[in-house]
Amino acid sequence: MPVIYDSNAIIPAPFITISKEFVTQEDGKIIGQTYVLSVKGKIIANMGSPGSGGVFWNQPGNPPDEVLTSDQLLASILRKQEALRKLFANEGKVFEIQPLDGSMSVKCNPRIRKPPEFEEGLWITTVPYTIVLECDTLNGLISENPTTNYVSKVSDEWNISLEMILRGHTA
Repeated sequence: MPVIYDSNAIIPAPFITISKEFVTQEDGKIIGQTYVLSVKGKIIANMGSPGSGGVFWNQPGNPPDEVLTSDQLLASILRKQEALRKLFANEGKVFEIQPLDGSMSVKCNPRIRKPPEFEEGLWITTVPYTIVLECDTLNGLISENPTTNYVSKVSDEWNISLEMILRGHTA
């Protein structure tokens, strides 16, 4: 299942969990929803996208595996981590999940709730990572009628001081 963000393929494709959180008013009335996408993947030093140079694959299929020496593995992992950080530093780009069965893709323009985080451990050939995204609407497989009320709280305050009244509003 290819996963693409801002026209850049993330390979191997991460696992994605989609959950829905309701946006409520103070009285408990539901006024909307937010979809939370939890992206859990794995960087592999000598294969996938981004490549060892930090460049993402944007062509059909998978990039060829790379031949790296043991001295190049850590540097590859670090460049791939930096490429993921840079990619997910920009909110609102198109995030797309393409099912392998040819059915309709799921697309959204997410906000970044939690940027890429990389698990601690021995980074020899692989590094697990997690990214958390959120969006107000999902286009594709989810066939719900989304609520279009995106305002969750409004406040309007005015302060008038005695000094302003005495000056006759001359600033």
